[in-house]
Amino acid sequence: MTINEPTPAAELPSVASEAKRHLTNETPGAMGIKEAAEEFDVSVRTLRRRLGQHAVENAFQVPGPAGEEWRIPIQWLEAHYHRVPDRGGNEKMAPGHEAAGTSVLVDQMRSEIDHLHGEVAYLRSGEERAQTQLTQSTQTGESLRDELVESKIAHLAAVQELKSVKAMSRRQLRRWTKTQD
Repeated sequence: MTINEPTPAAELPSVASEAKRHLTNETPGAMGIKEAAEEFDVSVRTLRRRLGQHAVENAFQVPGPAGEEWRIPIQWLEAHYHRVPDRGGNEKMAPGHEAAGTSVLVDQMRSEIDHLHGEVAYLRSGEERAQTQLTQSTQTGESLRDELVESKIAHLAAVQELKSVKAMSRRQLRRWTKTQD
C-alpha cells in the first residue's frame, strides 16, 4: 500500500465500534438495568420489557463481561419512576447526578406544596361555612331562649292570677268575672 492509496473499508474501525469503546459501565448520566432497578421503584423485568419494546428513549448498549449490556439514561428513569429512598428516608442520587435529582425533587416538592395549598383553601372554606352555621345556630338558639322566657313569664303570670282567683270569696269572684267580660 502506498501513501496515496485509500485504506480499504474493512481495515477502518467503524464509527459505531469506536463510539462503543468510549461508552463503558461508568458512562455518566446512565446506569445498567440492575442498578436502575435498585435506585428506582421499578423491577428488572419491567425495564427489560420496556427496552424490548423500544420504549426507553436514548437507551444504548455497551460491551460488558457477558456481552452487550444496556445503559438507561437517568433522566428518562427520573421522568418515569420515583427513586427508592435510602434508610434515612432520602432519595438516592446517582454519582455526578445530584443537580438533576435535586431539580426533580424540587419539582415534586412544588407539586406537593400546590396540593397542600389547595387542601388549606378547602379547609378554610369549610371552617368559614361551619362558623356561619354556628353563628346562625347561636342566633336561633338565643331567639328560642327569649321566646321560652317570655312563655314562662306569661305562664307564671297566669298561675299567679289563678292563685289570686282561688283566694277570692264568691262575692269577689263574681265582681272579678264581670270586670273581665
